[in-house]
Amino acid sequence: MKCSVSSLSVLVILALCLNLGCKPKNQKAAHGKAVSKADSTESTLFYTYGLPGPAESENATSVVAAKWGFGYKSVAGCTVSEKLVDSVQKHNEQVEEGLIKKYGKDWRARFNKEAATELAAHKRVIALLDKQKQNIHKRTELEKEGNELQYYISPAGKEQLYEAKAVGWAKINGKEAYVSYYKYIVDLNNATVKLVSDTITKI
Repeated sequence: MKCSVSSLSVLVILALCLNLGCKPKNQKAAHGKAVSKADSTESTLFYTYGLPGPAESENATSVVAAKWGFGYKSVAGCTVSEKLVDSVQKHNEQVEEGLIKKYGKDWRARFNKEAATELAAHKRVIALLDKQKQNIHKRTELEKEGNELQYYISPAGKEQLYEAKAVGWAKINGKEAYVSYYKYIVDLNNATVKLVSDTITKI
């Protein structure tokens, strides 16, 4: 059975398919770890499968999910069985029941509204990052290799202040690895970007 968005009807409207298995042959997939997954247990993780959504939506939704105490976990690629679909649905129903008990029946509407607000802020951050000369150069370099430059964005503790990483694939000691090329502090209050590190580090 091919993956279908309709099979995930119990997920929140912005639930993410973070799996890396479905990608063009000439392009390596981006790092698929959900921001909110590290602090979650299986009982607070919505299971997903299939093609990834837009990176900026995944990032923003995961940031908000972490605040709400849940996350996302990819469990399969683009080809799934009926058994897996049923298993994912039952698991996700249990996760949703827990969130309803904690936040009320209207939790998804409130969550989606907050996620949309966060996404709008992330898009502003991305617009500023895209203007940085080193990012322009690195993106051109990676695209020639069939890859792409992406950003990991997270709140930096103050309103409208964000930490951001420009990430992509690189060769380290002859082996390919997903890395952070640049680290930034982005202040949306005054639309400034500060480069804090240009040291390549594995993610």
